[in-house]
Amino acid sequence: MKTWHPQRYKQLAKKNKTSCIVIDNALKIGTSVTDNSNSALPVFTLAHLAKQSKTSVKTLDRLISRKELDIEKPNYRVFTIKKKSAKKLKNKTSSVTDLRYICVPCKELHNVQSFINKNILCNLNSHKSVVSYKKESNIYDAALFHCESKWLIKIDIKDFFDSITEISVYRLFRSTGYSPLLSFQMARLCTRVIPRRQNDVSKKTNVNKNYSFKKYNTKYTGSLPQGAPSSPILSNLVGFKMDKDIEKLSETYGFTYTRYADDLFLSTINDNVTRMSCEELTFRMYEILKFHGFEPNLSKTKIIPPGARKVVLGLIVNGIKPKLSKSFKSNLLQHLHFCNHENIGPVMHAKHKRFDSIIGFKNHLKGLISYAIQIDKKFGNEMLFKFKEISWPFE
Repeated sequence: MKTWHPQRYKQLAKKNKTSCIVIDNALKIGTSVTDNSNSALPVFTLAHLAKQSKTSVKTLDRLISRKELDIEKPNYRVFTIKKKSAKKLKNKTSSVTDLRYICVPCKELHNVQSFINKNILCNLNSHKSVVSYKKESNIYDAALFHCESKWLIKIDIKDFFDSITEISVYRLFRSTGYSPLLSFQMARLCTRVIPRRQNDVSKKTNVNKNYSFKKYNTKYTGSLPQGAPSSPILSNLVGFKMDKDIEKLSETYGFTYTRYADDLFLSTINDNVTRMSCEELTFRMYEILKFHGFEPNLSKTKIIPPGARKVVLGLIVNGIKPKLSKSFKSNLLQHLHFCNHENIGPVMHAKHKRFDSIIGFKNHLKGLISYAIQIDKKFGNEMLFKFKEISWPFE
């Protein structure tokens, strides 16, 4: 992406005999966007977005109109997976609340979402306390903030992506400097209406009277679809004011705050902190979350005292650096043991573990080992050596 220069734009526009009104409006928007972020791409109209993203205006207009609610071919392919918390509960029939909805956009929508993500969203700054979906951040560094802590508070946001509304996304684009109409259109492109089941649409999904354009008038606003390429970064950016409020609150209590998507962590090395003060901080956290339109998952809130095992993003943080948990190591060792067992092998083991395909199981195993190497290089390399000894049926 080339850097946008107002003077260069003005020269080329006049050379192409562009009207003065169009030039003035473009300069106003372009300058506003670049003032907020030097690297964000100025986009002036839907036609301009279509040209830049190599998509037709007609296609974008259809996607923004959300005609997938009325036609057979949807803009998203939706499927469900069990949440991690649901998998841990044995002998329990899965309910709707145990499921995570994954929305995979169609090719055209994926392309324009990826363009917006790469050329606009990735060039905006999220709050410094956010450690998810950033090139310079990883799980190890995110957990490192809370090593050797005395007290640890863990709070989970309920239905995180679904709680981030189209109106919040619109406000983000507007605050970046884009025009009201284009901000509306890009917000529509990055969100989805989800009446997934009967009586599933709550009052908060009703269209705001001040947020409407006649051409695109619909009854409900959308929310972030989990599975769209633009959703992760948007979830970082939209929560900026919330993160700022939480950081200010945590500092008054002497705590360090970080957020990884919908997982919030607060910790302190102060020996004088009491459970009562931790509970007070937690309740005040709930108030901030609700003020910003989020609902805490009360059943997942944990206050972990000194001496107890502390886990952040799956890593043990009781020591000076994050470590792999015993359960993770045991699980990985078990996989490799049975895969290399002469009477079992990878095919039987993958079938026993209910993997859909042997290739999928192999990729899963490679992912676990890559993760292990990032956290514990010695252990990870030992596992990699065992992995290379496996006799796969297609090799």
